[in-house]
Amino acid sequence: MNEESDSDTALPARARGDLPARVSPGTVVLAALRGGGALLRLFLAFVLWFFTACVPYVNLGTTVGLASAAVDVAKGRPVSPIEIFDARHRARIVPFFLTLGFTIALMAGVSLFGWLCTVQCAALFAAAPGEIAALAPWLRKIAMLLVFVPAPLVVGASVSLALPVYLDTGARGLGALAESRRLVEGNLAAVLCVELVPAILGAALLLAFEHVGFSVLALFAGEAVLFVFSLALLGRLYGALRAQKA
Repeated sequence: MNEESDSDTALPARARGDLPARVSPGTVVLAALRGGGALLRLFLAFVLWFFTACVPYVNLGTTVGLASAAVDVAKGRPVSPIEIFDARHRARIVPFFLTLGFTIALMAGVSLFGWLCTVQCAALFAAAPGEIAALAPWLRKIAMLLVFVPAPLVVGASVSLALPVYLDTGARGLGALAESRRLVEGNLAAVLCVELVPAILGAALLLAFEHVGFSVLALFAGEAVLFVFSLALLGRLYGALRAQKA
């Protein structure tokens, strides 16, 4: 049989062996790549979402539905592209975007705090006498590398599962952020590595577009495939961490 049966797909992900028993970047990425059928259905869901992106209110519900597909991937449920139009997603618009707002606000606050720390350090060294003041620009760069860059990455990774947590458990706002942090705790390095994969692929795609000269349509198609793969990665990562912390 070259296709998974519906009954097999409905089995728990751990029982089918689709999700890694140990959370590591390689096994999560491979699990996402092995789910070819899920990737295709996610891509179809993305296409449907794209055609509703300019329709007021409907686009909000389909956005929630598209994000919910990651939870389906995590739980080993078959992804149905047309389910993004389900009315239950429109009923979750407010808490979904509230949780998203809390996530963005936290990351923005941490970024602002890191920036203020680097500015303050640079100001202190600039006010110092003699040769120390001349080192202020370099010290500011070092402070940015040590504070401004790592802090948003770490905090972002810790709360990156807040939306799947809400869509799966119903915990919203700060509760979703706290649960996301609990899931990521002890696996921060693995989560950062997994989340860097789409970033690296996206950067490579943009470089290829700039130097090789792909058409804009080809670039959009590549970015769409990358987004779908990122959604599958998020689902596999969430499923693996939940199974580990269960």
